[in-house]
Parts: sequence; structure tokens; C-alpha cells
Amino acid sequence: MTVTLAFALLGLIIFIGFFGSLIFQRTKVPDLLALVLIGVVLGPVLNLFDPGTLSPITPFFGTLALIIILFNGGLELEIDRIVRQFAGASLLVLLVFTASLFLIAVIAHYLFSYGWVASLLLGAILGCTSSAIVFPVVSRLQIHPDTKVLLSLESALSDVLSVIISLSLIEILGRESPGFAEPFRELASGFSIAVVAGIAAGVAWLKILKVMKGQPFSYMITLAMLFLLFSLTEWFHGNGAMASLVFGLVLGNQHRLGTLFSIGDGFELDEKLRWFHAEVSFFIRTFFFVYIGLIFTLRQLDLGGIAFCLVITLVLILARQASVFLLVLLYPQHRDEREILSYMLPRGLTSAVLASLAIVSGIGEAARFVDYTLIIIFLTNIILTVGIILTERKKAVTAPTTFSSTDPNE
Repeated sequence: MTVTLAFALLGLIIFIGFFGSLIFQRTKVPDLLALVLIGVVLGPVLNLFDPGTLSPITPFFGTLALIIILFNGGLELEIDRIVRQFAGASLLVLLVFTASLFLIAVIAHYLFSYGWVASLLLGAILGCTSSAIVFPVVSRLQIHPDTKVLLSLESALSDVLSVIISLSLIEILGRESPGFAEPFRELASGFSIAVVAGIAAGVAWLKILKVMKGQPFSYMITLAMLFLLFSLTEWFHGNGAMASLVFGLVLGNQHRLGTLFSIGDGFELDEKLRWFHAEVSFFIRTFFFVYIGLIFTLRQLDLGGIAFCLVITLVLILARQASVFLLVLLYPQHRDEREILSYMLPRGLTSAVLASLAIVSGIGEAARFVDYTLIIIFLTNIILTVGIILTERKKAVTAPTTFSSTDPNE
């Protein structure tokens, strides 16, 4: 590919992302599927990009996208809503993730003869909804703010669960050790370290930003701090993605936390910082979806593999539906938005990266995990897109409610 063509494609993708965002705002038809299809056309169809040459950078680009998008999500979340929705989100995560993991493991073991640990690994890889997809989608939907927080928290927590349990199972397969308690210890440790690191860094950075108010490059050094926070958290065996979310949450709620941490009532986060990060987040998000399409390589997928993916997708739908049903029984305030809760099951780059890591680690049974994962990413995002279209059409017929004026807690 020539430099001229590369820059032409770069500009074209940004234009498509921009107009796709406008179309989403007007029609509620998500742009993510169109961007993924562009990636498929540029990669597997036209061979302008070789998926094999892109695979080494998948962990780096996936991590960058996750950091930026979760930080942006934290900036937009309200801490009082998080406190109210944390129990419901935790319950939904446990129900959906656990049901998905074990049902996929049973199918992989009994129908496709995978070993138990490899089957559990596939379940863990596919058990999480993608926070990098859920965050930008729910932020632009006309749904109750509490439901937005519930879905955002659920996706973030499920990413953490998936990463820690998958990496632990990869290690178990590598050393053939039966230490099944290790993932749960690592989960508790990684989550705790991430929350503490994110809060400490956020409070310290708010004080620094107050001193630097009005100075240039405040966003660039905030971005540098975000990357350092992620790296240090990971170095101390915490979850860097969760720390990025908490860091953004602290910065985004400075007016609520200012008095608590002696930052001062009058301090407000520079709106230029929010604006510039929104621009960066749009850029990363657009190329994130295109990149998912670029890394598709389904040369080894036969009819049996396609059938396997369809069965797993059906299992994910059933696990989601049953979990949402139980959630609504316990939290009836979400009954009116049960449909969108049921459709919100997209898998994304986190699952793709984990599947790639399983192969890189030399696990023989994981040779086709990437193929399975990519087709399930595609299928679950189709379901999300269709679900949103149907839900929004139904709302249009019944005259949607303006939530901001009816919520008694606002």
C-alpha cells in the first residue's frame, strides 16, 4: 500500500465515523457494524491489510482503545448513580458471566471434545461484554441514566473478570497445575489495587490540575498520567483498565469530591480537557471498530466451526435473557428497559486479544479460538444493532420519555 492510499483511507474512515455518529444520533442505528464491515472489506476481502501482519499489534491497539474509552466513560459517569447501581451491576455481571462461562464450557467439552480447562478458557474469553463497545453506544441512547450506568459498570466489571480468569487459566494450562482458586484471589487483588490506585491518582491529579489551571498542554500531561497509571497498576498486578475507569470517574466528579478531598468547591475541570478527550476518544473508537474487521481471518473455519459459533451465540443470548429476567425481578425499576438490557451483549477486542494470547501461549487446543471469537464478535454486534433499531422504533411509536425531567434523584 502506498503512502497516498494510506492517508486517503485514513481520511475516508474518519469521515465515515463522523457521519455514522450523526446517523446514530438521528436514527439510533449504531455505526459500529458499518465500521467493522469497512475493516472486513479492507482486510480479508481486498487484502489491502494482511491480518497476519496486524496480529502483533493487536494487544497494543486493543489496550490503547480500552484505556481511552474507559477513561472517557469515567468522565461521563456520575458517582452517586454508580453507588446506587453497583449492586445491580455486580449481580448482572455474576449472572451473565458465570452462566456464559459454564454453558460454553459444557458445550465445548461434550460436543466438541475440548479438555475442561480449555473449555473453561473459551467460556472466560467469550463471557464478557465489551466495555469498549458498550460505553460509546449507551452514552448516545435515549435510556434512563441509571440504566446507562448499570450497563457501563457491568461491561467494565465483566472485562476485568474475563481478563483475570482467562490469564489465570492460560497459566494453568501452561503449567498443568490444578490451582483453580488462583483466579479468584487474583480477581480480588487486581480489583482492589485498581480502585485504590485510580482514586489516589485521581485525587492527586485534581490538585495538580487546580495548580496548573490555565496552563497549556493540560490534556497531554493528563494523558501521560493516564498511561503511567495503567502501567504502574499492571506492574503491581492490578487491573490497569479498571484503574483508568476510576481515574476518569474521579476527574469527572470533581464537583462532588472537591470538598471531601480538600480540593476546593470552586474548582471545575477545564472544559477544554473534556472537549479534547472527546475528540481523541472519537478517533480511537472509530479505528477500534475498523480494526476488529481488519483482523478477521476465517480461512480455517469450516461448517462445523460455524455451527459451533452459532450454538455459542445462542447460549450467550439465553444466558443474557435469563440473567436479565432475574435482575428485573429483584430490581423492578429496570423493567421498562428490559429489552435493551437483553440486547446489550456485544463481544469486542478484549475477547479477540485474549483469544490471541491463548494461541501465542502455545495452547494447542486454542488454535481456532481466534476464528471462533471473531465470528461471535460479528454475530453479537449484529444482534445489538438489530435490538437497538427495534427498541428505538418501538419508543418512537410510544413517544419516549425525557428522563432528565422525571428522575426524582436528579
